[in-house]
Amino acid sequence: MNAEGSNEIIAVATDAVGHQGNASVTVTRDTQSPEVEITSPKDNDTVHERFITVSGTVSDANLYDVRVNGVTAVLGAGTFTATDVPLDFEGAKTVRLRQPRLRWRRPTPKGGTLKLV
Repeated sequence: MNAEGSNEIIAVATDAVGHQGNASVTVTRDTQSPEVEITSPKDNDTVHERFITVSGTVSDANLYDVRVNGVTAVLGAGTFTATDVPLDFEGAKTVRLRQPRLRWRRPTPKGGTLKLV
């Protein structure tokens, strides 16, 4: 299974007299990480709220979901928006972005820093 994308796997069983049975499944091979960017808030922005909205862009053929500091984002056409993302304490706060995958691959997290005052 070397091809990126859709691949068919076929199993064939043969008994002692030559009778055969078979089964097949189709799986998707996905080795590419999603491309993701936080567009709001901007890196090093200062905010006053305890809960913020984080939005950005995301691109991947097999995207499952996007989470921001544990909050599942709503996906649009190449975009995401996570509302009510908690900022638990004052001072610099790193917003972590995670894109879990269905295809057993670890995402590449990206994030930025906000100051809550």
